[in-house]
Amino acid sequence: MMKKIKIILDGMVVPFLIYVGITFITLFTYESVGMISGTIDPTNPSTINSFFVQGIASAFIVVIFFPLYRRFKRIYEIKEDPFRVRKALYVIPLAFSICIIGNIVLMYMPVVDDNGVTEQIFDTVEKYGMGVGLVMVAVLIPIVEEYIFRGFMFGSAYILKGEIFSIIFTSLVFAFVHMNLTQGIYAFFAGIFLGYVRYRYANLTYTMIMHLVMNASSIILVPAITLLSGVRDKIFMVAICIVLAIMSIYKGTSKKEHF
Repeated sequence: MMKKIKIILDGMVVPFLIYVGITFITLFTYESVGMISGTIDPTNPSTINSFFVQGIASAFIVVIFFPLYRRFKRIYEIKEDPFRVRKALYVIPLAFSICIIGNIVLMYMPVVDDNGVTEQIFDTVEKYGMGVGLVMVAVLIPIVEEYIFRGFMFGSAYILKGEIFSIIFTSLVFAFVHMNLTQGIYAFFAGIFLGYVRYRYANLTYTMIMHLVMNASSIILVPAITLLSGVRDKIFMVAICIVLAIMSIYKGTSKKEHF
């Protein structure tokens, strides 16, 4: 019993508290500096760029999580396969396909309000430039989220209940923390694929690459989807992405390797 509690604390509670704590400190500092300089009105949420705050916080969190995750793997004997470029080349088209399919499907859902998340993402890119926006939204934030969900949390859940539970559980929590229905639905199904790749490829780097590609595609490529003239074009795009995803999964997981 005590061992299970320790696994939950080490793999779920402590990393999440570190994440929340550093994000809160960063937000407090950001708002304080903004109010002093007059660039932020705390009574007006639109003047607070949450993605910029998360990006700055993530830079500090990565530095903490890197040695912490190595310690976590050592204590609980979680072995990872060596990183292979060939496998990485399979997860990139899979991630791209998931992003395109997910965003097209969400366009036709009755509930598409994302509480201004999309607007804030593009506001980050507009204010700080494409390079800074991509580093924050498509590199730092995905790395931290993968450490939390497919690293610490997946490892703990796998030890406690096995692969199916760990994939579903981490996907549900991943969806919940996005705090809105539109992103939650997308995050859940993306989390299923990320969890599957984490299990089959047995290396956290691959899911980091997938998450990076999905977020980068949302910034760079998804706006182009709106230029597609009609439903037929979007169906054709979805069909191509489905074929691409199936081929990526089949070719990338043909060998009997897993977590």
